[in-house]
Amino acid sequence: MRPRRRTLLCAVAAALLAAGCASLPVGLDAPQVSLSDLSLQGGGLFEQRIGLVLRVVNPNRRELAIDGMSFELELNGKKFARGVSDRSLSIPGLGEALVDVSAVTSLGDVLRQLGSLGERRGIDYRLYGKVLMSGFGSLPFERKGEVSLPDFAGSGAGGTSRF
Repeated sequence: MRPRRRTLLCAVAAALLAAGCASLPVGLDAPQVSLSDLSLQGGGLFEQRIGLVLRVVNPNRRELAIDGMSFELELNGKKFARGVSDRSLSIPGLGEALVDVSAVTSLGDVLRQLGSLGERRGIDYRLYGKVLMSGFGSLPFERKGEVSLPDFAGSGAGGTSRF
């Protein structure tokens, strides 16, 4: 009777493992998510809302059905904003889409970033999180980049700006 119980237990474990694997995104590359635009949406003393436009690129041949995403934005190596979106969209194979999302930051994070600008010529950013796939779990993403700031030093109103 014991060998039969062990066989049944192994069969159940194998079935559960197969069901779990069926829900994972097998053979899919993570989407490429980048920051396309950023705008201030208002807020109060303790919390500010920021509007982000994210470009989501599907590097796969098959369509990605997305149920939403969660993300964080770092500026100059420090956490700056975080957000979630429950917006569903489908991105065709080898296609892309722009997604409007909102993020939240604090006054302390904003002031810390303003104080660190000083002599910097740009802002380094890191956008990372996960895309929630319809029926497949989630796929992580990460994007690093730099935004160049204009150079206002020099000759005042007649000066030139570099981007």
